[in-house]
Amino acid sequence: MTIYIVCEKDERFPVTIKPDSPEAVAIEIAVAIEHEYSEYQLVAYEEESGDALAARLADRALYALDLDQNTLKSWIEEGRLLSDGYSQLDLREEFFHVCNDIDRKMSDLSEICTKSDYFDDMVFDIDNYLDHAANEFFEDIEYLLQKKFTNLYQFKALASNT
Repeated sequence: MTIYIVCEKDERFPVTIKPDSPEAVAIEIAVAIEHEYSEYQLVAYEEESGDALAARLADRALYALDLDQNTLKSWIEEGRLLSDGYSQLDLREEFFHVCNDIDRKMSDLSEICTKSDYFDDMVFDIDNYLDHAANEFFEDIEYLLQKKFTNLYQFKALASNT
């Protein structure tokens, strides 16, 4: 495996990174895991390179991860699809449509209770439960993806990034 150091880009030194190269993939993985930077703000170098050393000395080194041909292939063929797919599937939008349907049904139930002589004091605060459920659901999905990516690519935040 080759360790790649992902760093903040120094705008004084423009760098062109070839798509699907190990450096480009290292940047994509870092962005997928951390969500702190965009791909355009980062650059990656092999750990043993002079550029990586310069970035460490300038305190621009943020993350390290290991890539070989298999893990590189895994990101290009599947990991990228999972990471992008989760974002593009717009699961949150679908979830909130379902929540709106539930909220409408609960309003119907509340209206029945309001008209009742015996159950008119019942109040259903479904919004709080739905918000909590949505947050838990999406945090779990993001955590599972981040955990798998972190383990598979042996991703680490560097000391200069803490």
